[in-house]
Amino acid sequence: SDSVSSDSYRRRWRGIISSLPMVLPTQQQMRLQMAQESFQVSSIVIDPDWISSYLWNAVILAALLFNAAVVPFRIAFDPPGRSLDSLWAAGLACDGVLWLDALLTLNRGFHEQGHKEMELPAIRRRFALTIFSFSHSTLAVHLLALAPIDLLELGKGALQVRGALRANRLLLTPRVFTLLRDLAERRCGRN
Repeated sequence: SDSVSSDSYRRRWRGIISSLPMVLPTQQQMRLQMAQESFQVSSIVIDPDWISSYLWNAVILAALLFNAAVVPFRIAFDPPGRSLDSLWAAGLACDGVLWLDALLTLNRGFHEQGHKEMELPAIRRRFALTIFSFSHSTLAVHLLALAPIDLLELGKGALQVRGALRANRLLLTPRVFTLLRDLAERRCGRN
């Protein structure tokens, strides 16, 4: 009977002790916390609410509007067989800006349904694994739109298609509307 009462007494105290909040973290909890902190320090996530993020969106908007105006103009009015000119140089500069934007999008947070996502794996998963979306840019559309097939016009015996090989840049044009929405939200508020 003594062993039964001491056994129930021990169980009762173990239950009380286990119900108390943890004062000191366990070794496993410390390792997990250190791993998360080192991951957060090594990975930089760009806050979508920073002013520099809005300025970058304005630069991207300008590059997309340039492509939306120049590509049809070149197709309609450029004489075939033309060499590099200022429109080519400006187009290549816009391509570089759009490639840089694709790289930055891998590390830029986003807003979705009232929630600001700042977790790097979720950001990259959204950009890389979505095939097509009207609400955000995707890697698949960037790769198709920025493929440098227009460089075929430059070689000897090149195709004489009057800038039509840049038409794939127009795949990014619907992004103008999402950028305008994002820029308007900055001025008018998210709600």
